[in-house]
Amino acid sequence: MTKKITISVLLLIFTITISYSQSRDKKLGLRYSSDYALFQGEGKFVYNPTVGHKLGLIKENGSLTLGGELGYFNFSPKEEEFYYLTSNTTYGTAKYSDYKILSLNLIFLWNLQVNRNFQIKPGVHSGYYFVMYETSISDDFVNSTESFISGRGGITPTIEFHYALNENWSIDAHSMYHIFFEIGNSDPSSVNFNSSLGIAHRVWSNGLGITYFF
Repeated sequence: MTKKITISVLLLIFTITISYSQSRDKKLGLRYSSDYALFQGEGKFVYNPTVGHKLGLIKENGSLTLGGELGYFNFSPKEEEFYYLTSNTTYGTAKYSDYKILSLNLIFLWNLQVNRNFQIKPGVHSGYYFVMYETSISDDFVNSTESFISGRGGITPTIEFHYALNENWSIDAHSMYHIFFEIGNSDPSSVNFNSSLGIAHRVWSNGLGITYFF
């Protein structure tokens, strides 16, 4: 008797799941995701991890998912002041403001269908990162404050795992490695001169998303 009930429940769950698994080919989806992000490289010693938010519009078309996405991250410094050695006996101090990132990316993903509900989507996000932060340095030789507001090109390798709840809603887990690099001109006489041209900054993020297809 127990075995029959168990089989009946499993069959019911399977039937409901299949009934929800309808094609979303060529439908538009509005997607929100929240990501736990960590600076990589030298930035991880200065900035705390943070939670970022992204809102995008996607379109599934056969084996591809294409779209665009707007994201925002705000990294706070780990300390109010950082100290560095200027000689054997003296120290300088450095202060950092919040590091704010506003990103605008195009989305290119491949749809690998595992079953009627589950998809794996590897691909890339590529676009523009607008960065804002401020640094202050004070020691026996220099006392300065600099504000940085700059645009950076970016490419983000991505892996996403999607599960369709029904014909309109799906949820996903994803991991992204954001690489955004300094852009501008290497000519010192140019108005767009950037002495840090080509230097890459890296952020690793993992998160959850939800999409509504209409």
